[in-house]
Amino acid sequence: MAGLGMSGPRSGFTVRRRLGLSVAGLTAVLALVLTACAQSPSGQGDRNPDSPPLAGPGPGAESSAVGLVNLWRVSGAEGEEPDTWLRLDVPDFQLWRGCGMIQGSWQATEGLFLASTYGASGECVTGATLPRVAWLESVTGYRAAGDGWTLSDSNGAVVATLTLDGGPDPIQTAAEFYTEPPVITDKIREEFRQPAPLPRGFTPATPENLAGR
Repeated sequence: MAGLGMSGPRSGFTVRRRLGLSVAGLTAVLALVLTACAQSPSGQGDRNPDSPPLAGPGPGAESSAVGLVNLWRVSGAEGEEPDTWLRLDVPDFQLWRGCGMIQGSWQATEGLFLASTYGASGECVTGATLPRVAWLESVTGYRAAGDGWTLSDSNGAVVATLTLDGGPDPIQTAAEFYTEPPVITDKIREEFRQPAPLPRGFTPATPENLAGR
């Protein structure tokens, strides 16, 4: 399918969309992970409709995923050169290569990670197709490693290491702030807040007890 060229007023880079995971798609996938389905304890299904609502459990704890938000040097990723950086903002990422910048969307929960590319700038734009970032799109998990992180695939194999080490030079086709670490705001912290624990008397649903419903 041919790509559709677009230009952003802030970033100044060319975007070519392709069939694949989008921000909405990633959010939908992780919503299934984050959502805690629950069964009502015995007797609560017949509560008086005029009764006051059950007290909620309050907000959940902040996820360690917020620590991923930064500008990282990428090491050990197949096909990448030494001067490669991954800027993880919310909800987008920017992968800096020698050709320019590749952009995409990502989501993370406590230990889970998903990413998908959707745009490129500079010499990374090649015809109607996007440059592939197969190693990043294969990532499903992450773990702390000193001051940085390791990214792993579904088999648990490490596909890349992220460390704090410099940053890319600005290019004409992307805004300069993309070469700097993003600011972690209160809104970003809320994005990564873990689901609140279930109230007392409720039990998490499992595939077994949902069968046939």
